Amino acid sequence: MPVAVSKKIRPAFSRVILAHEKPKQTEADKELLKVISTFVEAMDESRLYFFGTFFSLVDIMLPPWLLWQPLILKEYKDFEIPSGGCKVWNRWSKWLEAVRQRPTVVNETINIETISGAEHYRQILKRYANNTAQSEAASEALQRYQGIQIFY
Repeated sequence: MPVAVSKKIRPAFSRVILAHEKPKQTEADKELLKVISTFVEAMDESRLYFFGTFFSLVDIMLPPWLLWQPLILKEYKDFEIPSGGCKVWNRWSKWLEAVRQRPTVVNETINIETISGAEHYRQILKRYANNTAQSEAASEALQRYQGIQIFY
C-alpha cells in the first residue's frame, strides 16, 4: 500500500492542483476521491489502523502530507475530501482521527499554519493552483496536464 500513497494519492492531489478548466477540475477531483476510496477499501474495517491494531508503514506515509494538504485543496480549489456520509468516508474519518491521535504523528507532523516558511509554501502551491508557475518543467507539465508531484 505504500505504493498507493506515492504513486496514486499524491499524483492525484497534484492533478487537482494543476487542473484549471472546470471539466479537468471535476475529473481530477473525482480521481482523487477514487484513489483515496480504493486506499480506504483496502483497510481492515474493524480496527483503527490500516492493517488493524498495529500502526504500520502505511499509516506513517500519508499523515505528514495529508494533515495539511486538504487545507490547500480547500483554499485554492474549493475542494474537500468527505468526512462521512457513507461507509468509505466514515472509515476514512475513523482512520484519520486514529492516526492524528498518535503521539508520534502529533509531535512530528508539519503544521502548515505554524511551521517556519508556511506562507512561502502556500505561495508556491498558489502559483501551481493559479497556473502561474514559472519554472520550465512546471510550465510544460501544466501545458500537457501531467500530474507531476509538486512540493513533496
